[in-house]
Amino acid sequence: MTLPEELIEEARQYSDNFSNLVATALRQHIRKKKIEMAMQSFGKWTDREHESVDIVNELRQDRDYESSFD
Repeated sequence: MTLPEELIEEARQYSDNFSNLVATALRQHIRKKKIEMAMQSFGKWTDREHESVDIVNELRQDRDYESSFD
């Protein structure tokens, strides 16, 4: 990983443990992105033709359970 020297120097003004500072910032960034992605996907499944339970039941009907006991 390569970081601009001025960013490293500025970060060291706030923390003696640079690795911990970077790890904390990265965790916060990833958490924020996950929340953003979840918020963007909210409601995308509302216009489906079938309910989730119907889809699952249809998939289960296609399985051949009897042959798995041979």
